[in-house]
Amino acid sequence: MNIEDYREFCLSLGEDIEEKLPFQKFKSGEGVLVFYVMGHMFSFFDCDDFSVISLKCQPERIEELKTQYECIGNPYNESPKYWIGINPKTAPDNLLQELTRNSYEIVKAKYTKVKKNWIKRKKNMSRSIRKAIPTDMTSIMQVMEAAKGIMRSSGNMHQWTDGYPSEAVILSDMEKDGGYVVEDENQIVAYFALLTSPEPTYAKIYDGEWLDDVQPYHVVHRIASYPDAHGIFSSIMDFCFSKDSNIRIDTHRDNHIMQHVIKQYSFTYCGIIYLASGDERLAYQRIKQTSSTDIINKQQQQSTEINNKY
Repeated sequence: MNIEDYREFCLSLGEDIEEKLPFQKFKSGEGVLVFYVMGHMFSFFDCDDFSVISLKCQPERIEELKTQYECIGNPYNESPKYWIGINPKTAPDNLLQELTRNSYEIVKAKYTKVKKNWIKRKKNMSRSIRKAIPTDMTSIMQVMEAAKGIMRSSGNMHQWTDGYPSEAVILSDMEKDGGYVVEDENQIVAYFALLTSPEPTYAKIYDGEWLDDVQPYHVVHRIASYPDAHGIFSSIMDFCFSKDSNIRIDTHRDNHIMQHVIKQYSFTYCGIIYLASGDERLAYQRIKQTSSTDIINKQQQQSTEINNKY
């Protein structure tokens, strides 16, 4: 089977298949074509050679296949315990197609199960947001250290240095009635501050302007979470916008992860602000249009808070 026929066969296996040349920045992998299902590879080969196609296979079948067919051997750059290599130039077409389909089905079945389990866990997971209290401090500082680790591993080396944010800063958030923790299954997995305006460092903005500089607003600071706590930013923002429709936030120029999620949540980049230390930050604002559903939900929330109070 030639390259084009094999490529067409792979793409015919399902609408969920992608093909990419993901290793072009590496000289030895420039011509490696990879086929993916659900974001995971099930077949790949070197277009310049096309002497070995690497396929996923059941471990218990591998030795038998190698013994039975001379065209089957070890894969390229993958574990021979879970992968095989097959020579498309000498392998019968029906065998190559059968083993390729088998590889596709192995990978798809595995990650379909993973995705279903993740959705199930997400549905069953109990996530809540509450006011932070001083006895949470140890857990909060552990979250802060985890967040710093995420920053450093992503190339953000200059944000949150020299012991910032300190316990004193977190206590100040609490004293302002603006420190919050996010809990999954009653375990603290994230922290943030939601503070009322005015924010002194937002008084002047450079190279741009706020969407609105008249109405009161809330500002979100010090978002931190564990790396395996997913959907934290959306959970926090959903909570914040339930309190106020006018939210501002800023982040470090090197914090590309935060910039991405901020934009993903429909914030608008407004310009540059400077902290009291003189460090610059990229500033964003979102003013959410209030719908009738939002008004009803807010009234119900306020009613619940009043009932709980009395």
